Amino acid sequence: MEELINGLNDRQRQAVTHREDDVLQVLAGPGTGKTKVLTARFAYLVIVKKIHPLRIIMTTFTRKAANEIKERLKPLLLQAGISSNGLLIGTFHSICVRLLRQAGHLINIPKNWSIARNEDINIILKALLEEAPVDIFVSSEFCTELGDTKKNTSFLRKKISDLKAQGLTPDSYQKDSTHDSAILFFYEHLQKALLSEALLDFDDILLYSKALLTQQRVWSFVRHVLVDEYQDTNDLQLDLIYLLARGKRDTCSGITVVGDADQSIYGFRFVSSDNFNKLIERCPVECAQISLVDNYRSAQTLLDFSEKVITQQKKNRIKRDPLKAQFNHNIKPFYSYIQRSDAFENTEASSVAHEILYLKSLPNLFAYSDVAILLRTRRQAYDLEKAFIKNCIPYRIVNAKGIWEKKESGIFLDYLRIISQESCVLAILRCLEFSSKGIGATTIKKIRSFFDKNPNTNSLDVLKLLCKSNDPKIEKISEALRNFVNGIERLRLQCKRCQSYEGLKDIFVDVYVFGKLHSVLRISDETIQEQLKENSLQKFIESEHPTMFKVLEMFTEYRLSKNDEDMIIEENDNDSTELTVIREGLSDCNPDFFEVITFFTKSISLYSGEDEKTGENSTQLINEHRERVTLSTIHAAKGLEWPVVFIPSIQQGLIPFTDKSAQQRLEDLAEVRRGNKDDDEFGSSSIDANDSLYTNKQFKEKELDIMDDLETVLNEERRIFFVALTRAKNLLYLSSSGKKSIFLENCEHLYSNNVLFNNPQSIAKFYRYMNKTLNETTSKFSLSSLCQDYQKYKTSKASSFIWNGNCVQLHSKFDFTNNTAAICSPELSSSFESAGSLLKTSQSFTKNNHNSKNINVLKRNYRPAPSGTIGGSKVTIKPRKRITIDILSKKPVKSTLSKPPKEVQSDIFLEQDLPNHLRSTGKINRITNSVADQKKSFAPAYTPVRNNSKRLSRPSDRNARSTISK
Repeated sequence: MEELINGLNDRQRQAVTHREDDVLQVLAGPGTGKTKVLTARFAYLVIVKKIHPLRIIMTTFTRKAANEIKERLKPLLLQAGISSNGLLIGTFHSICVRLLRQAGHLINIPKNWSIARNEDINIILKALLEEAPVDIFVSSEFCTELGDTKKNTSFLRKKISDLKAQGLTPDSYQKDSTHDSAILFFYEHLQKALLSEALLDFDDILLYSKALLTQQRVWSFVRHVLVDEYQDTNDLQLDLIYLLARGKRDTCSGITVVGDADQSIYGFRFVSSDNFNKLIERCPVECAQISLVDNYRSAQTLLDFSEKVITQQKKNRIKRDPLKAQFNHNIKPFYSYIQRSDAFENTEASSVAHEILYLKSLPNLFAYSDVAILLRTRRQAYDLEKAFIKNCIPYRIVNAKGIWEKKESGIFLDYLRIISQESCVLAILRCLEFSSKGIGATTIKKIRSFFDKNPNTNSLDVLKLLCKSNDPKIEKISEALRNFVNGIERLRLQCKRCQSYEGLKDIFVDVYVFGKLHSVLRISDETIQEQLKENSLQKFIESEHPTMFKVLEMFTEYRLSKNDEDMIIEENDNDSTELTVIREGLSDCNPDFFEVITFFTKSISLYSGEDEKTGENSTQLINEHRERVTLSTIHAAKGLEWPVVFIPSIQQGLIPFTDKSAQQRLEDLAEVRRGNKDDDEFGSSSIDANDSLYTNKQFKEKELDIMDDLETVLNEERRIFFVALTRAKNLLYLSSSGKKSIFLENCEHLYSNNVLFNNPQSIAKFYRYMNKTLNETTSKFSLSSLCQDYQKYKTSKASSFIWNGNCVQLHSKFDFTNNTAAICSPELSSSFESAGSLLKTSQSFTKNNHNSKNINVLKRNYRPAPSGTIGGSKVTIKPRKRITIDILSKKPVKSTLSKPPKEVQSDIFLEQDLPNHLRSTGKINRITNSVADQKKSFAPAYTPVRNNSKRLSRPSDRNARSTISK
């Protein structure tokens, strides 16, 4: 412990050794070592101040951060002879899950409750929308939104979730004079429906925990509460901190919060950047404050720029000393303005790709995994993906759709719930609709109504009764219902007979086959049965269904003993200084596999819900070691760091992101004001009578309110940009292709053009700063040549990648270790070219009638010729091969052909051979053979194309173009 304390700087040491009963705020700027401080503070309280480790709660923003702190604490506690089992370290939700599992019954929460899936809530809300009285909608402020059948469930979920984030129950919301009757109706009935199914949604976990702590004295053993990322807590979580820290006392004490108000970026979840001031105002004891300013991540030039940006916020900002770096290389952030010159290709995205390639060409310096592209919105990844594919750059997208968001994995969890629980109506309805033929939405409604008439009956017993129904529609599906019931009973029997964790694999296989989870791949039941007979189903799933193979791995590797969430902590009745840890469920040596499945589904529901709230992905590790560039939103990148960071599109509308709602309110207010003036002048007005009664003073007040909202949004956007800037360790690339962001104003002296490739000396100097060895002894590679190529590239406005003095097309085997020898032209000709580059060719074809044979086509040097092809001679393409046809045609051609041909008999495919719906659309179309005839492929099989109708309408583009790729 002494060694740990000595390794801290002065301000860190003050924070760690502060009095244990005080309330302490630690203002920890980016890269100042807050994780180290939190770990040391916990260890100090346990080892030095002798507080039992289970009497300390630590909340983190992500599960990854919690696991990291646990791993750091284990050796420290072990060295002191203290057990680390059952530590109350986790997200707010995981801590509150443990609380509700232990004492939720005290406020009438069902003992074996589960976390509701999104589909559960959608089903309930859809049913409520159909049953709701009409006058509810008429009187609602949100009548228009609720009337949109496609969006009303998501709208309602958002409104109800917002109320829960503010700590409002249906009762407290009803007492609000501004409440909306429709929202209240759906909120009340949703909560009742969820509890009747023994379900809590993710927001309920915190809401019911607050109610429990308010009404009952539970977890009175707590002595200290530590909070990580305090700036990201909302009012509900702030209340939970006070209630948890109260312990046996009348008021709270013993709180340490660590965070940075400048990194508060979750305002859309009712998180306030003013949390630090709120703590001071609401806390009954004196609050101390320590600021950490020694940054151990970024170079000083990068910090100077980020500090300049964040200090532009003049109002409502907690001031602190500027961040101080521990090193500097005197390389400012690089800024580029890139003009978009092609409607088909994003030049800025291509520029980012090229800059990465030039960095990667530097020997022994950066790997692809050292580079991150941080985006304000997810849709910006679209153009970057295209650019990376074109330039053969490996990449990954953080927070792409997780496996538990996929249809088939959700159905798998539903089957597990049906197997392990007596009553789970919503899961049964989804599985029936997914797996059983002849059961659609209408039949599901009838089945649902039958369940409603038998609320306290076992779910399978209800289905057995339903099989005997005389309803004609039910009689048609009675066999499907009986098969479903029999299948579930077989799965339950298998689970009962399971003797070891090895049996989980068999349970998975049986659920996969019985539930027809392969149907999402459009694979026939016969194919699956063949795989079963050959004992190769697992290999088949691994190769053809990777989503479910990941589910298989997680399911079969699950063990009860690995989950602290299943532990209950109680005070010893005879000795209040002692705590007892009780584990729910059974031990590894004699597990009950109904319990195993139950806890598995509960843990997955919790983790996948946390992923949705925090931007973390349970199946996608951020720090994986594969060589790939990271594409991430700024929000998902919070807390992470990379040696090289690119931030594109720093322009008005994206950074800062435009708040259209507040601007619209301002425009509406101006319209009302003009209406009032018209009313004064002409004696009439079309404006609402209430609006016309506004006085000038009221107009001014409303205008100021809206302007305050706009300023609040702008300040959060600035903090989002600040978070992005402070992820970079060594190099920071900034770019824009539109109107330059206001955040870059008055910062011109703090950024520059890319000076790294000015000359070999600047590169050598950067190598010395990075403590890397520059080996230029090989005759194949020259820094001088590289610098010349880069300068030529910049002179050409970053339109093409320059290597060895020539514009080159990249491919997967391109040799970056050689920039002095001539590049082999055949290698270039066989390299991959994108559809966009092919569209720019001067070759085209024209046709005046069906009999025209004077057609010039693109040479097929952009892909390897099929086996047996000689030059441009005709070949027969086998029907099982996928044929992709790109068409950009202006002039429609009539044809009587109604179906795509089964076989292509020529080297080209003409427009008159296409069905009507594929001709002259101005879009890329794809023709494939039937799914049964295709071999499944997981390679990217698309080339997105923007709307090109305007481009095609120009006179210069009258000549149609056609390209074919196999």
